[in-house]
Amino acid sequence: MPNSTGFKMHPEVASTLRDFLAGAEGGNKISVVRNGNSGLSVGPLQVDLSKDPELPGKIYKIGSDLGIAGKIGPEDLKKTHTQIDSAKEKEMTAFVGAVLQTTEGQAALADTEHKQLGEVEKTVGRVCANAAPDAQAFCNSPEGQREIAAYVHQFGAGDTRELGKYLAGKEATLDGKTVKLDGELTIAGFRADYRDATKWAKANPDAAANRDKQVDDFNAKNPVAPVPRQGADAGTAATAPDSLLPQTAAGASETERAAAFARSEIQSTDEQTGNDRTPEPLAGPVGLLLAREDGRAPDARAVKLLQTTINDANRPASFDWNWSKTGRIDVDGDLGPQTLAGLARASDRLGGEDAFAQRFAAASFHDYAKRLDRGIERYENLPAMLDATFGRLDPDAGIALQDSLNVTREELPTHVRYPELLRDGNIGPVTTEAFRTALYGLGPDHLAENVAAAFGGRLRMPRAGAL
Repeated sequence: MPNSTGFKMHPEVASTLRDFLAGAEGGNKISVVRNGNSGLSVGPLQVDLSKDPELPGKIYKIGSDLGIAGKIGPEDLKKTHTQIDSAKEKEMTAFVGAVLQTTEGQAALADTEHKQLGEVEKTVGRVCANAAPDAQAFCNSPEGQREIAAYVHQFGAGDTRELGKYLAGKEATLDGKTVKLDGELTIAGFRADYRDATKWAKANPDAAANRDKQVDDFNAKNPVAPVPRQGADAGTAATAPDSLLPQTAAGASETERAAAFARSEIQSTDEQTGNDRTPEPLAGPVGLLLAREDGRAPDARAVKLLQTTINDANRPASFDWNWSKTGRIDVDGDLGPQTLAGLARASDRLGGEDAFAQRFAAASFHDYAKRLDRGIERYENLPAMLDATFGRLDPDAGIALQDSLNVTREELPTHVRYPELLRDGNIGPVTTEAFRTALYGLGPDHLAENVAAAFGGRLRMPRAGAL
């Protein structure tokens, strides 16, 4: 989205902004960060209730209407951590957690996150619009834009006037210290001379280092093409210098970086499609699950998920020294001889390829649920995802999903329990809302297990952490 100056963030950076910031914050649902002037924080973006002007009131009203507020008052949710004793904190956490299980609570949080992301994106454009020549490559690179977004999200969109001065090459005051850009700006330079010069970074060096690692890891897993230069250099291609990239990637060619990315394991929620190699199509029920709607060969992410599921199926019941040498296949996105041999072994162990295909469908649906939980998938995609997984193996997949949700509703607190679903196989708004409530109430692992159970007793979820 362009700001008033016309500066636009790289579209792939903007589209992954929530996922990126959620990872940088740790993605906790409800927490109290005991430093500074923070209060109760909620959601993947860790929205601070003590700072937000609208969300505390919305949460209180929803809970009050449900009759679950108890001793919680409307002003309690706006308190900072220094104003909340441990007993009250537990009450508040339970109250907010119950509200955020409701459809209304989820909608209120989503609305706040949408506004917060919009402010971050606008602020990145605003502080970069008048960037000095030495800061233009930084501001036009995907990595630089993500670095600024992380800073803006941490310190607030309203606290960036001095950051704009710094990027413009002017003297800026940062926590009482004068700082000024000196030479071409890099990721390392920004962190050392600006971000880590804040009082927060000096007081929390370990947290700052961990945040840097999370940002670098996200960049490595989500590489995007350089954005076209804007401003004085518009019309020329912008190539981010190696010094702007994380140290592990510095000096590497694009081919080497892509290969390094392809070698990484599936990271259950944060990884995007990544290296888009085109392995040969695979026949049989597993090939049916891997097939793309456009007829192209499966992408690397789908193959990595298949390889992880193969390893889980072939994993020995007890410790085996030879497992890593002769049994475990590489999770590299390459649908080659090693993967096909592993698939054959896994199918034999489970009683045939049909049984393995059911396991793979369950793993794919589980991965979708985990990505939903992190906010990097859409609930509107539920019908398509069901069709692409269980639906390719079972013509009554819609009814089976509704059966699982009707069982799942009994595990939810009474005040958020949705009405029993009609078993018509139509995955419309009512079923989708029930799925949303069930996911928030039980979490992706538990819900995915319930869904898998509805499709046959032979389905077993991959072991925790495998994806």
